[in-house]
Amino acid sequence: MNSSIVRSSIFTTLLGTAVFVSSLASAQSSPPEGWVTPYPAFRVIGPLYGVGMLDLSVFLITSEEGHILINTGLADSTEHIRNNIESLGFRLEDVRILLTMQAHWDHTAAMAEIKQLTGAEVWATPADARVLQDGGFSDAHFGGRESFDPVSGRSHY
Repeated sequence: MNSSIVRSSIFTTLLGTAVFVSSLASAQSSPPEGWVTPYPAFRVIGPLYGVGMLDLSVFLITSEEGHILINTGLADSTEHIRNNIESLGFRLEDVRILLTMQAHWDHTAAMAEIKQLTGAEVWATPADARVLQDGGFSDAHFGGRESFDPVSGRSHY
């Protein structure tokens, strides 16, 4: 194979990777508008409710034994989540379990704060546990630095 073709392929791959990584960093510093646009709480079905932003989902499953919150959104989402939960007649402090669909900063950045406020246990897969514990440093997509407050304390992994 021609060495100039190999060099060109490597350069193109590196350039594409750099652009991709740059776009990820940009998303964290200025997330898409829908990720920060408040959206009213709504019932999905039965005891399952949407309590997140317009384009960034956070779900609440309610029960008499305590609630389950799935995802927490961005770092400044806690107050909106609280307001949405209260608009449904429930309390954030009654959340007993925190889950995440994937341990990326856009799904978990408020988890440490909500865990502290509620005393909830965190349930995560072993793969997500490490990412939660190191604040996103080990995240395969967005890692290499702490991108949210580490989630510590009593957890189930």
